[in-house]
Amino acid sequence: MNTWLACSAVGHVLTGRLIPRLLFGGGFPLAVGIASAVLLSTCTGLAARSAESSDRLAQFEKQIRPLLIKHCWKCHGSKTQKGGLRLDSRAAVLAGGEHGPAVVLGKPTSSLLLQAVRYQGRKMPPTGQLSARDVDALEQWITSGAAWPSRQPPTGPVDAGGTQSAGSWWAFQPLQQPSSQHDPSDNWSNNGIDRLVWRRLRLHDMQPAPRSDRATLLRRLYFDLIGLPPRP
Repeated sequence: MNTWLACSAVGHVLTGRLIPRLLFGGGFPLAVGIASAVLLSTCTGLAARSAESSDRLAQFEKQIRPLLIKHCWKCHGSKTQKGGLRLDSRAAVLAGGEHGPAVVLGKPTSSLLLQAVRYQGRKMPPTGQLSARDVDALEQWITSGAAWPSRQPPTGPVDAGGTQSAGSWWAFQPLQQPSSQHDPSDNWSNNGIDRLVWRRLRLHDMQPAPRSDRATLLRRLYFDLIGLPPRP
């Protein structure tokens, strides 16, 4: 969306200022050529930067956030801040603690966080050094500007790390095969998903809606496919 708005703004400037001057000066081919080149260059550059930013955020969610949750947030999260340091937001990471900023953007060797996980001076986490792969991921993250999504994951009941993400947030849970044992009173379900729905309904003393007739199903199909009801 931001890329589209930026390209629209560039197009507005071109059509409102540059092109009219060239057209009235008799330079129609030149006007078209300049407009096309400038617009294409601008939009291509913006799209590339947008894709690069998305890649950095994806790297954070895949590698950096789980690492911070597992090894750092228990002592440097919302509940506990040893040394005055929090590592659960980008602003807190950049602000640092008693010894200065934890991360210096674009300068991994000057970042206290990277020095600590390399056991250069302070040794973090104290329970054992991170793997070389994790250290490399942190270094790459700092070098590329320490991307951090502006929207945080939803919060709920917290664990020792001060965040639901570290314990009970659904996206961090391993995949499991849910139990779908047959209920003798269930004469409605046709498959495992139905049985899960039936179980949840019974917990709330609810019954499934009656099965729809063919005319109702056909009407729904029309709305799904073309957005209009069938003809009478």
